[in-house]
Amino acid sequence: AALSKLGMKGKYRVVNTKLGFKIAVYKKGDIVSNNIIKHGFWELGQSEEFFKKAEGLAQGRPAPTGCTSPPCHRYVGIDIGANVGWYTLLGAKRGWKMIGMEGTEKNAALIRLSLCLNPDIAERVQLRKALLGDEPKTCIIQYMEGNFGDGTMRCDPPSGGTEWTDEEIAKVEASPHVAAVEKGQIELLADVLRELEAKDPKMVSGGDIHALKIDVESSELLVLRGGGDLMPSKRVRTIFTEVWETLQGGKANYLTFLKDSGY
Repeated sequence: AALSKLGMKGKYRVVNTKLGFKIAVYKKGDIVSNNIIKHGFWELGQSEEFFKKAEGLAQGRPAPTGCTSPPCHRYVGIDIGANVGWYTLLGAKRGWKMIGMEGTEKNAALIRLSLCLNPDIAERVQLRKALLGDEPKTCIIQYMEGNFGDGTMRCDPPSGGTEWTDEEIAKVEASPHVAAVEKGQIELLADVLRELEAKDPKMVSGGDIHALKIDVESSELLVLRGGGDLMPSKRVRTIFTEVWETLQGGKANYLTFLKDSGY
């Protein structure tokens, strides 16, 4: 019903992956979904290696505070920019407690459907629809033809104002190769984590986050800056990040931020 309300009726399909879980994806027009439909997986070598390395590095580390038995899980991971949920679902399938954060309504709706299709791992996932950045403000997400699941965030209106006008959004929608535009309010990662921990104290409870994967189409620095003391505290043990030459805030500044945070 949620997908139909978003205009997705007949535009998605369910795939049985090669790793034993089901995933809902776009029927066409999306790189990640096309690969999952064709091969039964996405970034199989990279994604499995990421979790295996994180598990290896976590050996000997203390479990989250008060974690002695299920539903408190040994490993905790955060997937920022979850897309259609491959890393979130894969982590949960491996027994991790996964926090999936996704800024787009349609991707989040697909992940919710995937969780319904996988009741054996659904209880290990907290999904939060959240558009993350370094300061609260209104931004738009721009979806491109052929890569619909990857929305690019734009926070600075052409007029130089603080809010996107309907006319400005209409011009973006009319631009070549733009499939759709969505408007949203920026939240801070630190605030979202506090909210989630309040709902499920055993999820993290101030302990280690054993892995963080972040892929938000050049907004990585802005998102982690909004994490408060998350990175400087070194609660995150392993980071898997995409890095663009044209990264917002600057590639060099992003790498310096990670280095200054002890990574």
